[in-house]
Amino acid sequence: MITANIFVLLLSSTLPTLIISIGHIVNEHRYLLDGARCKRNDQCNSNDCRGSKCGGRDNDSWCIDDDWCKSNICSEHKCVNQASLKLLRTSKDVKTFVFRPQSSGIGSTFIHMLAYKSHFEGIGYKFSVYDVDFPYKYEDSGVLSAFFDKRNLTILNENDHGLLNNAYEPDFGRERAEVRRNHSTKGLPFYEWLSKETCKSLQFSKIGMERINDFIGKKFAPNFFDNSVSIGFHVRRGDKLDGESPLYEGNKYVEKALSVTNGSTIDTCFVATDDFEAVDELKRALLEKGVGCEVYTLDDLNMHGNVEGITNEIETLRFISELSILSRVTYFVGSFNSNASVLVSLLRSCHTKDDYHFYQSFGVGNGNEQAPYWR
Repeated sequence: MITANIFVLLLSSTLPTLIISIGHIVNEHRYLLDGARCKRNDQCNSNDCRGSKCGGRDNDSWCIDDDWCKSNICSEHKCVNQASLKLLRTSKDVKTFVFRPQSSGIGSTFIHMLAYKSHFEGIGYKFSVYDVDFPYKYEDSGVLSAFFDKRNLTILNENDHGLLNNAYEPDFGRERAEVRRNHSTKGLPFYEWLSKETCKSLQFSKIGMERINDFIGKKFAPNFFDNSVSIGFHVRRGDKLDGESPLYEGNKYVEKALSVTNGSTIDTCFVATDDFEAVDELKRALLEKGVGCEVYTLDDLNMHGNVEGITNEIETLRFISELSILSRVTYFVGSFNSNASVLVSLLRSCHTKDDYHFYQSFGVGNGNEQAPYWR
């Protein structure tokens, strides 16, 4: 009887504390006010954690996506007021920014185009491309019209361009400094920004894929898009070695590939290059390391380093076909001091599932060359 009384006494004395403790446990996940840092919705009183802040980020805060912001509008990586942005976009003074590429390579031109499109649409411009002076053609069409979907990328013909009113058409590089000043140009922030625009605006069209698949089939290359493990290499030589990049031998690419595949059996290997000697280098390096993959390329034996750039429509078709393959292989190894390799890494975010390390995109070299950047 005495023991029972002691138990009741102890229980009655600890019960309030127990109730308080249970209440604390129940409520501890929802105590943060708007503006506090958070990781999950259930940590906030509002049950709304966005951009690592309860209730979303305030105006003028840095952002990547619209849903990071209280206003639900992220423009130029800044949360902005919804009313003022809406007024800008519906103003009668809105102009069309006309991007007019000229003599730069395809990789550099596409990266600039995507960056300009994201930036100028974000501040209220419409965006169009007029590529009549761009030297890369296929079947009498510009490379964009010949291979890419035009639903989210307006490409003007000469008649459309002539009829365009209220247009802003600066020189190719005139606005580069402004765009770069307002956006990240390297690493993950750059990649997250521009990969979103890439997947929106640079998708292969149906006829483009038909042309690509026909060309690949004629080269007897396999289907790299199945469930086998494949790795793609992009090796830039030619004028790239004239002060822009050190020479990376084939064994450097293979060493990088082996370091990222974690011992997986590699079934097929694909090499895109402007110098066929690089294909032989990679074959030798793969054999030396005991990698038994079948090696394929779309390149010809007479290719000895690109000095003049792409000069005919077959070279254009080959380059675009290489982009298509490299954007879909399991792993990609290139050099991020090449715009083509950076472009491949961006395209991979649209076509591959594993988002580890820029969607399994890796660079040879050191320092900045380990991550994509805008040169």
